[in-house]
Amino acid sequence: MARCPNCGHRFTPYGDLKRNAQGEYPRAFEHWTREENEKVRALILERKTVLEISAALGRQPSAVNKRVEMLGLTYLPPLPTAEQPVDRNYVTSPVVSPETSPVSQASAAVTHSASSS
Repeated sequence: MARCPNCGHRFTPYGDLKRNAQGEYPRAFEHWTREENEKVRALILERKTVLEISAALGRQPSAVNKRVEMLGLTYLPPLPTAEQPVDRNYVTSPVVSPETSPVSQASAAVTHSASSS
């Protein structure tokens, strides 16, 4: 830990953070390559998890999640196996019912204010 010379705040220097992360994730803090982006796309299509992709690329799971988001991708649910039946409750996006939808709430407020005037 180091201390800020101005205020005395304790912090971990960037070089230490990078060295610590690269012990477990060799590509941590390195620029992403086109090949890595394509590998992420391929692994997503193979229904790999963030931890599997992280291990394959030598990147931190948080970096993989950010890259998946930046590329506009979403993780796919795993395919069912004989030991693990299909999970019918798996969703990749939030479920919004018509009653709680922001759009229906806004239209209801507009309808209500128009009828009360």
